Amino acid sequence: MQWLVNIPRNIAVGAIRLYQKVLSPDHSFWAKTIYPLGYCKYHPSCSEYGKQVMKKRGLLIGTLKATWRILRCNPWSKGGIDLPKQYVQRYSDSGYSTSVVKHGCGNNGQ
Repeated sequence: MQWLVNIPRNIAVGAIRLYQKVLSPDHSFWAKTIYPLGYCKYHPSCSEYGKQVMKKRGLLIGTLKATWRILRCNPWSKGGIDLPKQYVQRYSDSGYSTSVVKHGCGNNGQ
């Protein structure tokens, strides 16, 4: 019965995967030739963030959190590492710095 409840979420995650493969300026087949260092100022990109949060939190919460992330991605934001909350502790425990890292901006978060 759980698989039935997950159908809408899986459709949304599939749509994000399709977007990443075809249209995304950071993940698609054509993007690496134009933006070899990546395009997005956040890590992970907004589409990857949305995919991760939908898998963990479900369609409703995932959509709200992904929308909020997209709204924060604007010319005045600093960008950087912005992981879904369930990944933050594991990411910082692995030895990676949580300082600002911008991909494709050329100024490394300064």
